[in-house]
Amino acid sequence: IQENEKLIRSQGVERRNFEVLKLLFINMHTIKGSARSLYFKRMTRVFHDVEQYYAHLQKERQASWDVEKMAQDLSEARKIVELYESLAKEKLGRSSEQTHFVEFRIEHVEAIYRNLRESTRGKELPGDVLASIDQIQTLFHHKIYKDANDVFHEIFGCLAVLAKDLHKEHPEVILETNGILLGEQADELFRNTFVHLLRNAMDHGIESSAERIKAGKPPKGTVSITMQRHDDIMRLTYQDDGRGLHMKKIFEIGLARGLLKAADAAHGSKIAGLIFDSGLSTANQVTDISGRGVGMDAVKRYIQECEGDIRIELLEDRKTNPDYCPFRFVMDLPFHMFDDDQDVIGRAAA
Repeated sequence: IQENEKLIRSQGVERRNFEVLKLLFINMHTIKGSARSLYFKRMTRVFHDVEQYYAHLQKERQASWDVEKMAQDLSEARKIVELYESLAKEKLGRSSEQTHFVEFRIEHVEAIYRNLRESTRGKELPGDVLASIDQIQTLFHHKIYKDANDVFHEIFGCLAVLAKDLHKEHPEVILETNGILLGEQADELFRNTFVHLLRNAMDHGIESSAERIKAGKPPKGTVSITMQRHDDIMRLTYQDDGRGLHMKKIFEIGLARGLLKAADAAHGSKIAGLIFDSGLSTANQVTDISGRGVGMDAVKRYIQECEGDIRIELLEDRKTNPDYCPFRFVMDLPFHMFDDDQDVIGRAAA
């Protein structure tokens, strides 16, 4: 909301810059998804109304931009967030205040520093130095980093709501995070991107129980995430066992929009890559869950803003339905956004 408030005061809005309008829309679409996943119905309706005006301007490109309405809409969005915050504080006794500072008792830090200084004097990292380093790392890691498993368990809480609304079974979640810890930037990135990834998976990918049984699959779908460090890169692989990408439909849309040629029919990776294109959607209708085609475009934008990359790997198994192709997403992100516990736990004992 704060970013959108800045954007509507920018020259980009004054000059009717559609890239700025696109950012306004993506931001609102993302937080609407978060609100909906938490089942905040009233908040979702407010965000949806704001999003609708941006969608209207994107569709009717000759329409005038009512900046006063944009400001008023964002004011209403801010008010509804403040209302929920007040309920959290006054009725539930929760605090929503966040800080970007990490505080320690100065005497604690000074004692560890002195210990480290004395133990390293004239020595080449013996066991007591490693013990001191372990103390420092443990102290700071617990304050700064979050276990990826804990964060994903919070994020995947939205699956219950999505499954209920779509009349599907709650999918099984398989996590292999290999001791990866998330810094604040990675935490925020995952919360923003998985709002879209999970909504798309539940709406377009994972079938109903009846469809899955007919296809010889278990009634419940499965979502799998694997995280692994590769030197200075953290690689995340995301996959579900749904029907996959509707390659035929994506190809037809690409042809119609002039993004593909007939000769591209044999290039599966090129066809699949179109899902990152702005506005592409294979949904038959727009719903609160998905259907505007903004989801994967937003995911790619968020990842690129963090100097990362996302790509699709096709698995080329079309035995169940030749029009669809199973796939997985592979994200590569700079490791400075993360850490791991392998150098923290048990090193002093070694």
